[in-house]
Amino acid sequence: MHLRTKANDDRAEAAGDRRVREAFDCAPLAMAIVVLDAKGSEPRVHRSNEAFARLAQSMGAEADGRLIPLALVTATLQDGTERRSALSLTSTPAAATGADGSVPRVFAIAILPMFEGGPAPSSALVTLTPTTAVLARAARIHERLRGMVGHDLRNPLSAVITAASLLLRRGGLPAPHESAARRIDSASQRMARMISHILELSRAALDEPTTAMREASDLAAIVRSAATEHAASIEVTIEAEHPGEWDGDLLRDAIASILRNAVEHARPETRPRLVVRALGGDTIEILVDNDGTPIAPELASRVVDVDALGDHGKRPGHLGLGLFVAARAVAAHGGSVTLVSHGDGTRVRVLLPVRATSAASDTPE
Repeated sequence: MHLRTKANDDRAEAAGDRRVREAFDCAPLAMAIVVLDAKGSEPRVHRSNEAFARLAQSMGAEADGRLIPLALVTATLQDGTERRSALSLTSTPAAATGADGSVPRVFAIAILPMFEGGPAPSSALVTLTPTTAVLARAARIHERLRGMVGHDLRNPLSAVITAASLLLRRGGLPAPHESAARRIDSASQRMARMISHILELSRAALDEPTTAMREASDLAAIVRSAATEHAASIEVTIEAEHPGEWDGDLLRDAIASILRNAVEHARPETRPRLVVRALGGDTIEILVDNDGTPIAPELASRVVDVDALGDHGKRPGHLGLGLFVAARAVAAHGGSVTLVSHGDGTRVRVLLPVRATSAASDTPE
């Protein structure tokens, strides 16, 4: 009797699996199951349904690579976090330019981790849901704005920064001219940071991860470089050298943003404090304390949250993106940024793993 019941259960389970496969194959939405290759580094399509096949056929050569956002899928397979984004696709040159009055097809993408008994996802389900033409137009405008901000604005600004730097290095300027050159240099550097922050916010809005290009370097040197701008305004304590695998440029900008924020919000008679120390053998702690007006507790926990940007206030001429962008850079290293505000001021705590973790390995764009 027990054997018969088990056989019935097995048949029922097999029939259920078959119905699930049939529903997957016949689903109107384009769907694909993606796994990592044998080396565990490159995602590939393991199974796709008929709607995905039709869409891939309409896209032409190398369609799988265009339909699957490789960086997002890789990140999901590594850290098990669900991700959502948008993808604009065109099948002909005319559609790409809109010359024939058409607009690119835009899809809302969902990437869902799939677990099979282990702590890490074994595969990811990718679904592509078509959106309306209005959203397609908005996505196209968004991409054009990104291009304008990233290139059309940066190029002339770089010329201004270079010219101001050359004037200051040359020396011998009359005092009023030197003062003007320094103001030009300072303002243009601030504009460059604002452009970088806007582009980072744009990537975050589409759930695009920040990529850390790690190499062997010393975190202490990176921190000292980041603190140069505020050398006279902060107290720096670095307890030891901290060799590891870091993206020096990314972390330098992140730490500089945190320090800039601390200096701007500290009381005039005080100096923010920066401490770098090791926690055990594989984690580095960076603490930045300032004695300034505390942040409301309900906002302190959300100051690095994209949905809360602007809620905690910002100064004129600033976007209020510094801590948010810094948190994304630290997260790209597998670390975290937390903020605690109290009656005497505010502390920003950064935790960084010394080596790359599986959830924060380098991911090609």
